[in-house]
Order: sequence, then C-alpha cells, then structure tokens
Amino acid sequence: MEKLTVLISLASLATSVVSILAAVFSIWNATASERRAAYRQLLSAKISELGDCLFSELAQCNTYVNRNFNDDHWITDAKNTADRIQKLRTELRYPLWGIDNPLKQLSRVAGRIQHFKNRSIHDAKRYLEAANSLRDALDDAIKYSYEHGKPPSSRKVNAARVAADKLSAIYSEWLPDNSIELDSETESHS
Repeated sequence: MEKLTVLISLASLATSVVSILAAVFSIWNATASERRAAYRQLLSAKISELGDCLFSELAQCNTYVNRNFNDDHWITDAKNTADRIQKLRTELRYPLWGIDNPLKQLSRVAGRIQHFKNRSIHDAKRYLEAANSLRDALDDAIKYSYEHGKPPSSRKVNAARVAADKLSAIYSEWLPDNSIELDSETESHS
C-alpha cells in the first residue's frame, strides 16, 4: 500500500511538472508570436514601397541603357526612385539590420549608370546584371525578415553584402584613372 501511495505521489508530481512546463512553453510561445507580429507590422508599412522602388530603379536604368542613353527622363525617374530608396533605407536601418550598405549600393545605380554612357552597352548591361543580383539578394533578406518576424539572418545579410561588393567591384573596373571617384559629387546618394 505504501508503494502505491509513493507511485501516486510521483505520478501527480510528474503531471504537475509537465503542466508547469507546458504553461511556461505556452507563455514563451505567445510572447515570441507577439514579437514577430509587432515586427511584421513595423515592416509592412514600408517594405511594399521599398520592393517597388528596388524593382523600379533597375527597370528605369535598363530602359535608359536600352535606349542608348538617349532618353533622359528615364534616368531622372530612376534618380527620383533612388532618392526614395535612400529615405526608406534610413527608416528601415534598424529593423533590417545588416543590409543598410547593400541598399545604399543599389540606390547609387541610377547615378553611376550614367558613367557608362561613353563605354559599351555591354559594360552597362553587365553592371545592371550585378545590380539585379543585388536586388534579388535584398529581396530574399527582406522576405526572410518579414516571414520570420525578425531581422535578416546572417546568411541573407552576407549574401546581400557579397552582391553589393561585386556591384562595387564591377563599377570600379571601369573608372577612368582618378577622373571619377566612387563618392564624387555626381552621386548624390552617400
């Protein structure tokens, strides 16, 4: 009889421990869920506009290049879009921690593509292909951030940084010796 009482006590102790653990897990899960929801709400107001801007700037630059650099309204529109990216970049700097510099690099494409005017269309298109790869990496990082309700993963951040570095390297290849610097006055997007 004594063994039965001990077993019953152990069973009720185990049940209590499981109940406590379930309650703690439930509270932790609810808190994490609330945090993710708040993060998504913070991003949702801006990421749709940011996504549109990232796509639009490159589309406008592509049209400008495809028209042999002759239709200046496309580059004007691209620069205006780049200005909007800059504004959104500063507003989303902390929620999208780690992709600030890649966003800055992409916002410079509209100003930098004009430097290819006296070069071959092939060079300009190669630069725009690298810019599109950066845009894809940024889209992945932003999508991850929204879906998971937290800043981009280090893997997504690194992919965006690598793509930004490739874009900068391609631009640097075609700089005339000391005649145009990366941070010149012609680039209003510092």
